[in-house]
This record gives sequence, C-alpha cells and structure tokens, in this order.
Amino acid sequence: MNTVILLSTLVALSSGTSAVPVPTCVREDLEDFLELIPTDDLANLALDYYLHDKEVRDAFAYMQDAEFSTAWDQFFALAEVKDLLNYLEDAELDAYDTVNVVADFLGLNHVKPKYHAARRMKYDGLSGFLKDAVDLLPNDKLMALFEKKLETSSEFIALFGKLQRFDFRRLVELHNNSKEIQSLFQKLREHGVDVDNIVETVAAFFGWDYLF
Repeated sequence: MNTVILLSTLVALSSGTSAVPVPTCVREDLEDFLELIPTDDLANLALDYYLHDKEVRDAFAYMQDAEFSTAWDQFFALAEVKDLLNYLEDAELDAYDTVNVVADFLGLNHVKPKYHAARRMKYDGLSGFLKDAVDLLPNDKLMALFEKKLETSSEFIALFGKLQRFDFRRLVELHNNSKEIQSLFQKLREHGVDVDNIVETVAAFFGWDYLF
C-alpha cells in the first residue's frame, strides 16, 4: 500500500511537467508507471469514501488541524526532504508545485525551496533582473542585424526614421507634469534601477534631445 502511494505521488509530479526534453529519463520512467495507475478511478474512490465514510472525513478534518499543520512544517523542514525535492526538481519534475497544490487544498503552509540546484543563481532585486536580462541578449548579433537591416530593408529604414522623428519633448512634458510618472521613476531609482541612464541611452540611440 505504501509503495502504491509513493509511486502515485512521484507519478503526479511527472504529469505536470512541460514537454521540453530533459537529460534524464526519470520523467519517462514515471510516466510508464502512470499508464498503469487508474487515476480517475482512484479519485472517484476517494470522493466516494469522503462522502460516505465518517472515518475518512475525520482524517481529512485532522489534516486541516493545527497539529497536522505543525507536523507538515516540521517534515518539510528536514534537510533530507528538501534534498529529495531538489533532486526531483533537477529532473524537471515540479516537486514543489505539486506539494503546494496539496498545501493549498488543505490550507497548509507552502513549501519553499531553499535553493534550486539546477537553476541556482544570485538574485539582486529589480536592477539585478534587468542586468541579467541584458546579459542574456546576444548584443553583437543584434547590432550586426540592426546594421544589416539599415542597409538592406527599406521598411526597416522607414521605421527607424519614424522613431528618430518621434517628438521626445512630449515624453519630457509628460514626465514634468505627472506626479505619477515622477513617483514611478523615483520608485525605480530606489530599487537600484538607473532610470536616468536608461532614458539617456535610449534618447542618444534615436538622436533625441535628453531634457529631464
């Protein structure tokens, strides 16, 4: 019985994964087990028992009790449990998401990963996100393509010309006259985003006058 429950749980983790191929065959192995498990019948059985069996209803009520909630937190705080969940995540199985679906159903605390071994990185707020996003861009290839389009595509040349002729002063006026825009810029600055440098860079690229 415990083996069946364990396999069902692991299979549930695999059923919610994306279709992107992964370097391991763990998901494929679990999907083989999934084909043998009558999930619809098991769900109907659980519902039938809940509706007609008091002991099952009492067990469900207990799982929503404070004592069970504490036990849940203690169990998922174990380093070994975290290590297992991280291992499953490394195999592209949505372990934490699946556990948290159960948590939401029972009204329990979410289980949060301490780290993700396969996608571990240093997070550094909004400014860090923007920097990391820019670092992912193939800047040399983008610039080469930009220059090629300016030489070979009349439609692109027309588009770029339209952007160059954009009346940037209207944006300056909007900034100067809108407390909301000014507040937005200030909040971005407080989060470490160099708004002024970004605006200046964009303006220089299109040949606009920078008047902020």
